[in-house]
Amino acid sequence: CAERNIPVIALLIPDFHDLSSDGAFSKIYQKIQTTFDKNEIPMVNTFSAIQNKFKENPREAWLANDDPHPNLAVHQIIGNELYEFFVKQNLY
Repeated sequence: CAERNIPVIALLIPDFHDLSSDGAFSKIYQKIQTTFDKNEIPMVNTFSAIQNKFKENPREAWLANDDPHPNLAVHQIIGNELYEFFVKQNLY
């Protein structure tokens, strides 16, 4: 991408089983962020925004009771986070 001048961004969507700040994945998310920062690749990290809405009950973010994929409300949060990133970076 660098050779062809193609912009790259990464999108981090957390696991919806545990949205706590000290959960099993929080250190992994930080390591991912650090790695992308070190490689100068911008990353939209949606963890905080999703956590703010669903921290008390992560299952409310699930598509169905037996399907932990993101539901419509989560997709709206992801879309808003991406939009804010694109506007801030003048990428629209």
